Amino acid sequence: MSLLRKVQEATIAPNFRLADVLRMAKILSKRLAHQPLNDWIEKELNMP
Repeated sequence: MSLLRKVQEATIAPNFRLADVLRMAKILSKRLAHQPLNDWIEKELNMP
């Protein structure tokens, strides 16, 4: 299963943790070299 598919599946799973999904998405953004997405994820993960 691709990482993108895993992120998609996790977002609709009833017992997912948002932080875990964001961490998977961060890995995906790095692999895709998509800096705007990575920046947004960083901000979301560092919110109090």
